[in-house]
Amino acid sequence: MLAASFAAVLTGTTILPAWACIFNILPLFLIFTPFHLVSTGNLVSAIMFLGVFFLI
Repeated sequence: MLAASFAAVLTGTTILPAWACIFNILPLFLIFTPFHLVSTGNLVSAIMFLGVFFLI
């Protein structure tokens, strides 16, 4: 279901623009970077997908 939400954003079938994904990932990544967590990018992307899921 989350992959379908991401695909809907990237293909433009929703009102959410693709740049919304970037502006959700970048600040979260900068927040989590100082903690030196393993797979920070994956964690931040999962949080972004969850946000997109609730917005759609």
